[in-house]
This record gives sequence, C-alpha cells and structure tokens, in this order.
Amino acid sequence: VLGADITYEPASFPGLCRLLHYLLVDSKSTAILYCTERNADTMSKLRDAIAGAHMTVASEHAYVGQHGGVGCYVGVGTDS
Repeated sequence: VLGADITYEPASFPGLCRLLHYLLVDSKSTAILYCTERNADTMSKLRDAIAGAHMTVASEHAYVGQHGGVGCYVGVGTDS
C-alpha cells in the first residue's frame, strides 16, 4: 500500500489507520506513507494513531526535499 499527501489532517488519522490495518492484517505487506512534516505535533499524532490501530512504524527515513521541505517515508506494518 502506497500513500502520499494523505497525512496533513490529524482528524483523518484514525480512519486512515483503521483502513491500513484492514488492508495489512492478513498479509505480509507493508504500507509506505510519504509525509511532508509540517510540524512535529502532527507527526506525533500520526505515530500515536498507528500504534492505536495495533500497527508499528517499521522504519522512518527523513530527508530535506528539493525545495527545502522536510519529508519522511514511514513504513507501517501490523503487530500481528
């Protein structure tokens, strides 16, 4: 599962994470989310929502983009 530009609204995180869990729970797949880090609080809320949906952040890689924005790739897998 690949997602981009879907992590800017914290109110959507619980639904997004429930959907990801549904898609990943019985598979060996991983979700990869591309996130532009607008602020640390939003990223913290995303990590909390991932944990609340019984998933883990398998990896996280930050970088500085071409136009100076900070982004990250977040690999997400289920706890089960």
